[in-house]
Amino acid sequence: MWLNCHSYYSLRYGAMSLEALIEEALKYDIKALALTDINNSTGMIDFVKLCKANNIRPIAGIEFRNGNTYLYTGIARNKEGFRELNEFVTVINENHAEYPDRAPELDHVIFIYPFRKLKYDQLKENEFIGIRPSDLPLLLTSDLRHKQERLLIYKPVTIRNQQDHFIHLNLRAIDRNVVFSRLTVNDVSSPDEYFISNDQLHDIYSSYPEIIRNTEKIMEDCSINFDFEKEKNKKTFTRHPNDDRQLLQKLAMDGLDYRYGKIIRKQNEECCTSWRSLIGSGFLLIF
Repeated sequence: MWLNCHSYYSLRYGAMSLEALIEEALKYDIKALALTDINNSTGMIDFVKLCKANNIRPIAGIEFRNGNTYLYTGIARNKEGFRELNEFVTVINENHAEYPDRAPELDHVIFIYPFRKLKYDQLKENEFIGIRPSDLPLLLTSDLRHKQERLLIYKPVTIRNQQDHFIHLNLRAIDRNVVFSRLTVNDVSSPDEYFISNDQLHDIYSSYPEIIRNTEKIMEDCSINFDFEKEKNKKTFTRHPNDDRQLLQKLAMDGLDYRYGKIIRKQNEECCTSWRSLIGSGFLLIF
């Protein structure tokens, strides 16, 4: 049910460490959880480790925003989806661009849009609409109440409890470089963005059982895991340490030529030869 959780890796927005997020989830016996920090996945490795240690099934995702404007949340179905999300973020960052209003077509990712951003017939196969508890009264008067197969429970988590909303407000004021009185509704999260029990959540959506089933299915279909036991770094690059050393020296010298020219390289080599000569003759004393 928890497809949108923030940690303090949502910079100047999320008010919880990863440890605090997991601790709160355990209080409510939550068995699956998605970490969806804003425009990044920095905390994902540690999040997966903590989830595994506490018997929680981790789900990887990213919430996408341009400034204060929430666009959509991407949820990875698996490691391939996680790779796709990170590649999408990388392209945007490298080009110093804004995120598009519509999510890209990624094979292993589902996207969740806010209520009333898209019409039902605009949704692609991997796109859904998130319904917050505060959206339910509006859903009663919407055509979507008859098309619930593409609707999901959307209950964001940003703070531990209502009292911690003050911490969130401080972070937002710092981010916006304004005093509290200048913060707008769009600048901050809702004061109810904290965990509640699954029973309470079911009660809130009890009039919409299909939305509950849709969300449960998505949670079951998505997961992320990493192998923390097997060593993945290469012991050598060229299959032999001496060859690695020679290659590194060559690349360093090539870089010296590129940066400073061959004259500097020659002076550097002469200097290194002199030092080696002094060391070899025993005249160099090191204090």
